[in-house]
Amino acid sequence: MSVTLTVEDGTPLTGSNTLVSAADFQTYCDNRNLDISAFDDDSVGAALVKAGDYLNNEERFWWRGQRVADEQGMAWPRSGVLVQLGTGAPLATNVIPQKVKDAQCYIAFKQLTVSDVQPDLDRGGDIRSVSAGGVSVSYAGRDALSGRDRHPEALPAARLLHDHSGAVLG
Repeated sequence: MSVTLTVEDGTPLTGSNTLVSAADFQTYCDNRNLDISAFDDDSVGAALVKAGDYLNNEERFWWRGQRVADEQGMAWPRSGVLVQLGTGAPLATNVIPQKVKDAQCYIAFKQLTVSDVQPDLDRGGDIRSVSAGGVSVSYAGRDALSGRDRHPEALPAARLLHDHSGAVLG
């Protein structure tokens, strides 16, 4: 099996499956003294794709702005995102913020070294309550885990998440 990375470069690309190249991921790891030498190229590529899928899940992450093109493979680049540079100027539509790329690298590292970043969730035990009208289930133990709960270190990028207020990001 050979993993093919198609890196989003801001154009936007149809079929892109990562925001970060394998070389950029290696640099991220080197700069943080994170050892990935035990993993082959396909394992690294698969981890980057899986981390990209994780961040690309717009049901989990409500990114600010809109995709630049409907057919683009990744959630970034985006239009309508403001940056806080004193003026609240718009982020260029061909820019993918470094915080988002760093989040993908962090999650890819966790995918390689700790566990599957998108496992089937074990809700942690017995059903605490059930409703019928509108359907609701509540479990004893851990309830639904969001992306932010599972990988909080990855989310300095959280400022780029939509907060429904229209506030500029910092």
